[in-house]
Amino acid sequence: MADFTITTRIQKKDGEYLIPSNGLISVHIAVAHNGKTRYINTGLKTHFSSMKKSYNRLGNITYEVSDFFVIKKCMEIIEGYMDKSNRYDVSKMNCSELVELLKRDEDSIPFFDFATKFIGDMINDGSAGARNYRTALNNFKEYVDDSRLTFKDIDSKLINGWIKSLMNTSRARQMYPSAIKTIFKAGAEYYNDYDRGIMLISNDPFRRVVIPKALIPKKRSIDPECVRKFFEYEEAKESVFLNKVIQSRESIAKDVCVMVFCLAGINTADLYHMKKENYKKGKLCYNRRKTRSSRDDSAYIEIKVIDYIKPLFEKYLDNSKSDFLFTFYKRYRDHQTLNKSINQGLTRIAKGIGLPNLTTYTFRHSWATIAQNHCGASIADVAFALNHVSEHKITERYISIDYSPIDRLNKKVVDYIIS
Repeated sequence: MADFTITTRIQKKDGEYLIPSNGLISVHIAVAHNGKTRYINTGLKTHFSSMKKSYNRLGNITYEVSDFFVIKKCMEIIEGYMDKSNRYDVSKMNCSELVELLKRDEDSIPFFDFATKFIGDMINDGSAGARNYRTALNNFKEYVDDSRLTFKDIDSKLINGWIKSLMNTSRARQMYPSAIKTIFKAGAEYYNDYDRGIMLISNDPFRRVVIPKALIPKKRSIDPECVRKFFEYEEAKESVFLNKVIQSRESIAKDVCVMVFCLAGINTADLYHMKKENYKKGKLCYNRRKTRSSRDDSAYIEIKVIDYIKPLFEKYLDNSKSDFLFTFYKRYRDHQTLNKSINQGLTRIAKGIGLPNLTTYTFRHSWATIAQNHCGASIADVAFALNHVSEHKITERYISIDYSPIDRLNKKVVDYIIS
């Protein structure tokens, strides 16, 4: 059991006590535990002139706090420390660990501070889902409208009310609460010491919350004739400035989306981050950025670069010493910026040639739809080509994966469009 003592820690120099000019001395609680002593500043002050002068066992002069008000407040603090020490198994803690426990107020652990750090760690780790988590956090923060929200403040009533405000959305109703639940659970893991029974976050607001499923999104695909019309689109003439060809937003949008379609619906994020080391013997061999950190196989896939898009590869290949395979990084800050610019270009193209609304996802979904409806592929074939998680995880551990079926299916789909 720890011992607690009221002290001031007045410093000496050349045998004289160092007293501040205003005479006010900070009051501390000395915590003695497992052979060590540490000090906690109470934030209270006492005047030096009011302190009681006495002598210790060695005959040296010491000063003790005698102010009744200060002593009463210190005893209340010590009572709280003793109560907390009795609630937890502190016998195996060293003194510094005990002091950290005593100083930490479980009623005031800030949620948004931890959540911001959690998402920052996701960004540093290169997690593709960090952006969705940040969006979810911003939405939750706007709903709560209290930047001082603590873990203890979050209860099922608050979460259910927030979910109710999201029910008119299709994906956010599931994605946002799931993200906040993950952050909350991570906070409990971070602050709680389950081995010692130290539960600084003991509430579980999601225990009585049912997170609704996302609504099935509208099909984003377009029919083969629309895809052909897009492939035949002739962008406006590219301008020239200082002997350099300046590509229009529509031109880049078309080029990238043709690449997306002809690479079995590859994600633009993967194109942006593709490295030279991923291009091997005419194939892209890479880990899908969106799901690589959440799958046992790291979402690895290989796909052949067909002849039809090799001119586009040459057009965007980065010949510098950079690790990047393509030059997109030179023009766009990140893959989100690239994607936003492409979607803006697609909007102009769609209006110009009378197509429905287009996004980069249109060409991934259209590839999948054409593969099944017009090229005889099964849903399992399409899922394999799109690098979706497999339903046969155990079986796949027994076999060496052959990616050539993706190349054969991709050739059928592209030939169906361009022939």
